Amino acid sequence: MKYLFLPLILVVSACSTSQSSAYRDVKVTPSVAANVDVLYAEPKRSFKSIGTVSARHYQPGFVDPTITDARAAIQKSGAEIGADAVIVRSSQAAPQTRLITVEGEAIKYN
Repeated sequence: MKYLFLPLILVVSACSTSQSSAYRDVKVTPSVAANVDVLYAEPKRSFKSIGTVSARHYQPGFVDPTITDARAAIQKSGAEIGADAVIVRSSQAAPQTRLITVEGEAIKYN
């Protein structure tokens, strides 16, 4: 009986992967993922681009994922290279696969 719930847990858990790449001239000091802003346009304040980030997120169920579903993975990826924010540059969701890929530019505010 106790093993009956294991398949159910595996089915309802989401999966995310992310990666980040800092530019060569950037000193990497990791930051806290919860403090990394996710932006959809360039901010009005001045900033410096420090690298690129990408995340893939699988959303179980019957609804295709959105950028919001991949937000935590994007924040984690930006935090790995010390970003204050990530500007989302592209996203691709393959229909009926429940998989989204989000790519962005990691930035530091001046």
